[in-house]
Amino acid sequence: MDWLFKEDDYVPVKDNSRYLGKNIFIFSEIISKIINGVNLRQSNSILSANPLMRFILLISTIILLSLSTKVTFVLLTDVLIVFTVLAIVKNNHILKAAFTFASFTLIMLIPSILNGNKLNAIIIVLKVFGDICSVSILTSTTPWNDIIKVLKFFLVPDIFIFVLENTLRFIYLLSNISFETLCALKLRSIGKNNKKYTNMSSIIGNMFLKSKNMSEEMYYAMECRGFTGEYEIKTRFHFSIADLLFATLIVVVFIFYFTMGR
Repeated sequence: MDWLFKEDDYVPVKDNSRYLGKNIFIFSEIISKIINGVNLRQSNSILSANPLMRFILLISTIILLSLSTKVTFVLLTDVLIVFTVLAIVKNNHILKAAFTFASFTLIMLIPSILNGNKLNAIIIVLKVFGDICSVSILTSTTPWNDIIKVLKFFLVPDIFIFVLENTLRFIYLLSNISFETLCALKLRSIGKNNKKYTNMSSIIGNMFLKSKNMSEEMYYAMECRGFTGEYEIKTRFHFSIADLLFATLIVVVFIFYFTMGR
């Protein structure tokens, strides 16, 4: 029984766990973006505005940016969008994503720039930046259930809403399960683990089986509850003071377009 009183001098061999760390970071980002959208809306009175007004502002901005051929209108609209992002969202992840897509678009347009189409290339890059910012504002500040209500208000087919809603739901659920599984794997990988990639393939297989079982359970649950595939809006949209701000932005965008965008 003397071994019970001996100190354990085991020193595990150092191992490289960057692969697991990167995957854990990716899944944690996905989960945090979904959760932060709800928290952001609750903490900002501006975001309590009618989601219908935000959706109309998004569609109006995208359509007018697409129709305009004047760099002045596109630039002023982008500046207005940037000020809106800075006023609403504390984190600058929206601007980072927009700059990333705009930079990628600029790289793709280098041959056109070398051929002398500099102005058109600049307009396209600015349009991409504005569109990405507009879409990111909506997705980052509006819960998905409100987006679904707005889509139903605009008579979007129920099958499209059904696929979109369940895709987003399963992305969150499976990302959460994958995050917890990877954290458990990292905690149990003491010392040198030469089977990390084998374990990753096992996790992917388990996620596939888990998603299959969850989809079957959801189907049976919907069948038991008499779900027929039709969505009904039971809540009405109310116009508030915050909606006045978004209505003003819509009017400003249209004024920009009709004065300098055509």
